[in-house]
Amino acid sequence: MTNPTGDLVDPQVISATLAKSWKFLSGEDREFKALDSITPPEYQEHTYYLPVEVEDAGKRYAVSVLLHRSDATVVASFMFGMEPSELSEADLQDACGEICNVMSSRHLLKLSNEARITLGMPKYLHKQTYLETITQGQLEAAYQSTLGDRTVYVLVCDLTASTHVQAAID
Repeated sequence: MTNPTGDLVDPQVISATLAKSWKFLSGEDREFKALDSITPPEYQEHTYYLPVEVEDAGKRYAVSVLLHRSDATVVASFMFGMEPSELSEADLQDACGEICNVMSSRHLLKLSNEARITLGMPKYLHKQTYLETITQGQLEAAYQSTLGDRTVYVLVCDLTASTHVQAAID
């Protein structure tokens, strides 16, 4: 991903920041890696996004976090201090929104200290809208973390040229 001046944002810095954010949210140590080949991952049950506008550059992005239910449960349990069996669906949704908010914000802070960035609220991303976003937008960056059979993805999709997708996620 580039910052508003066109400089590449160091993927290793972003990966380290995502790992710290995940530790803060879940208590788990995980390594995030930038994917060299950006092939959109399959939709996950808990997929959330944060709409972002970089005003100085006239750019619009969706930063998405894709989670398996087990990862959402780990975070919700840690955040709320509850056993997994005590968690409600609303608890999982709240935790996923917070995951998206923190992971997206931490990533975007690396863009530029001088860019004017407007962040929306984290929202659930329906499967059809996810498919439109990754096919009609430009996937600029993808990060992956796998722990056992659990994989978390953080995607940055440039939606500037796709007014249809912008309208769908607003």
